[in-house]
Amino acid sequence: MKVVSTGAKRSFDKVSMQSIPKHFYGQFVVDGLQNTRTRINVSADRKTARIDRFPRRIRDFAHDQKLMLNFDDSIRFSLTSTKETDTMPMVQNDESLFNLIMKLTAKEMQQAVLPFYEVKAAISEALIIELNQVTIVDSNGRDLEQQLLMIGQRANGDFIQVSPYFFFSQSLDAMCPYVGENRDIKRHVIKHARKLLKTIQRKREDYANRKRVFLRKSFEDQMETLQERMSIYQQENVEGKNSALINQTYAQINEMEDRSKEWLSQIDRERSIQLKAVKRIAQFKIEPNGVSNGRVVPEDYLPIIEDYELQRGRLNVKVQQSFGLVD
Repeated sequence: MKVVSTGAKRSFDKVSMQSIPKHFYGQFVVDGLQNTRTRINVSADRKTARIDRFPRRIRDFAHDQKLMLNFDDSIRFSLTSTKETDTMPMVQNDESLFNLIMKLTAKEMQQAVLPFYEVKAAISEALIIELNQVTIVDSNGRDLEQQLLMIGQRANGDFIQVSPYFFFSQSLDAMCPYVGENRDIKRHVIKHARKLLKTIQRKREDYANRKRVFLRKSFEDQMETLQERMSIYQQENVEGKNSALINQTYAQINEMEDRSKEWLSQIDRERSIQLKAVKRIAQFKIEPNGVSNGRVVPEDYLPIIEDYELQRGRLNVKVQQSFGLVD
């Protein structure tokens, strides 16, 4: 749990705490290329990796996604900071290799339906965790927002939002599949998705209003210029010498009017957004494995922290996702 300030610092703190540490990116690339016929070699100490050749399927996919990768040379990267050098850097989350694996994984997950699994992990209490994909689109079919939302239900029925870091920070020991879907989490996720939809609707409405005002002002200025030009041509149209210019300007005015209607209509369509059906990707029953790691659920301490901050004149307390980089 962390007290945040306003503006840029708040955004920086949010990104810092919710981002996955960079030493996970390299292993994510290695894991993502398993069973893809990619020629990849990992050192015996599991600290460096080298990709010698991608299969044609992946090369074509990268080309279609307009990802700039040099497939002619080997790609070397370190998996730990101890092996990081100028010639063998760690994988960054903004480079083409990482984005390629992200897109490949996303494509596979669109087609995947995972069974319900019971696993053991280093947590203090039993949880049922469900991973869902929430997507919001506009009336033109474009994705406006896509989130992977991980919600956990506690034994007392309360819901908590779980950080993706939970799955990266430790290995989960799969025990067995189980039968019996928990539908309470899906209802909670839908409520969260509707709140997200309302938030984006407000932002889109403000954006659309500003864009509409700007475009209308731009069209009006251009139309005024054309009409002034038309007036001059008509006044100087002695013996029809400006007839061609007048006809050309008429055509430009008609074109401008048509373009104005089309663009303003598109802005109105952008105002209309909707929530796609929430897609469940996975659900897990997680039992404690007996290993204590000192992690706590932030919601359990929220009243104490709020009272402490209020006594010191601070009101803005934000609860972070459970089992993230910080509690």
